[in-house]
Amino acid sequence: REHEVDRLFEAVKRSSRFLARDTCIIALSFFCGLRAQEIAYLELRDITDASGVLHDRLAVTPKAGKNGKPRVIPLPAAAKEALAAYLAETGIESGPLFFDQFQRPMTPTAVHKQIPRIGERAGFDITSHSGRRTCLTLAARKAHLVGGSLRDVQLLAGHASLATTEKYIEAS
Repeated sequence: REHEVDRLFEAVKRSSRFLARDTCIIALSFFCGLRAQEIAYLELRDITDASGVLHDRLAVTPKAGKNGKPRVIPLPAAAKEALAAYLAETGIESGPLFFDQFQRPMTPTAVHKQIPRIGERAGFDITSHSGRRTCLTLAARKAHLVGGSLRDVQLLAGHASLATTEKYIEAS
């Protein structure tokens, strides 16, 4: 639910040592539907043009995508704002976007563990896939409002089969 997502962002603000980074991680999971692996392997070039301006989309590279499948997905305003704030704070000029407390690039396992930690601080029992499920469920519910279909949600998710996408969508 949207108010529960807001609670996650509030928990990040309240208790995160890495406010901008963790805000981006939650935004990319819940607003873009990215997997932990896709978040961990994001690089600056995947979200900006050659002059460093943020795109309105992000590229999931073969390295990041499940089974080496690339895709391009829209970058919603909330995720774009979080990324802009993070880039302004960190000054990253190239390479990986997210780093651990020792300034090493975050691994998929680190992202996979960080999302439940944030959820715990907000009073939720979530997994690294909770944001993805939420994003895809909301996209499926709203697709018809913009002339979209479940096939469009399938493309957003990067699923080969519509049956896989349907498993992600919670009934209302």
